Amino acid sequence: MTWEELKLIRSAVLGFFFLFAPSVSAASTNSPEVIVISSLGMAIVVLIIFVALKKADRNASDPANLTTADQSSLPDKLSQFLDVNAHYDLEIFRQSGNQERTISGISGEKLLSEVLSTMRRAKIDLVSISISNEAIQVQRLVHNGKGRQEGKRIGGFVIRSTDQKSVLTAERPIEVNFNTTGERLIGLAFRATTKHFDCKNDLALTEDFERQLFDCIDEKGRGSFTFKPVELASLLMFSNFIFTAEVVMDEDLAKQWEPHEYPNMATLLSTKHGQSIQIYELFGKEGLQEAQQFFEFLSRKLPLPIGDDYFKFMDLKF
Repeated sequence: MTWEELKLIRSAVLGFFFLFAPSVSAASTNSPEVIVISSLGMAIVVLIIFVALKKADRNASDPANLTTADQSSLPDKLSQFLDVNAHYDLEIFRQSGNQERTISGISGEKLLSEVLSTMRRAKIDLVSISISNEAIQVQRLVHNGKGRQEGKRIGGFVIRSTDQKSVLTAERPIEVNFNTTGERLIGLAFRATTKHFDCKNDLALTEDFERQLFDCIDEKGRGSFTFKPVELASLLMFSNFIFTAEVVMDEDLAKQWEPHEYPNMATLLSTKHGQSIQIYELFGKEGLQEAQQFFEFLSRKLPLPIGDDYFKFMDLKF
């Protein structure tokens, strides 16, 4: 749940209230049906907000979710993007969008301390984290509308590098283990991606990357590999073409791919023999769900988010 989504819900609540809520002054003119319907509608909207905030709480506590944080989880999540020894400019802005103050040339360690102390003073519990190559924005997730000084309350922070370089530590390696069913299915997809695409010209990777990957991830998709962020991003994007590639299901294919131990291979051989299938169908329903969860987990490991348009795999269903 992002800040913009919560603002939209907040606007919807206020709009619904003013348009449909039974007013005290017009209570005598409101029919029982109008009162019941409007009250039920408000209850539904309140329930939606409650569910959204509970989800935000869960996301904030989830170490793998790098888009939402609370005071306790923010240091670890921001530390994945910042170099504690580098220097940054920290802009603190108000809920109105106006600048509160700027602190220039502080270390990553002092920056984290300043952000947390400001959050405590401003009583900011949940924040959203949005990342670009130029800046990191940490924004209050729940708008504080109390009092006449609403617009002057702290709204969030913008973090920029002082040396004109990317604010992100984009070369920090990402170690990934492939053990469970969902993990090894992604491992198999990564192997297939390097086999069917040219590592240097298509994937923008080194020429020997395929050999390195195959040495670490076996034909069942199991193993471990330490990726550079650009390597993981490339595999995540291009593997989408592998998941939806079509093959003809027959005995020759089943024998050729038997070492991969696809969960749904035997079922497809009996139900779709001689027919075209897409690779993801070999995963089976549960395998697909597990693979999608792991795929999303890996995408969150990247220092720069990639648009959902590149991740069509997440929309596939059985």
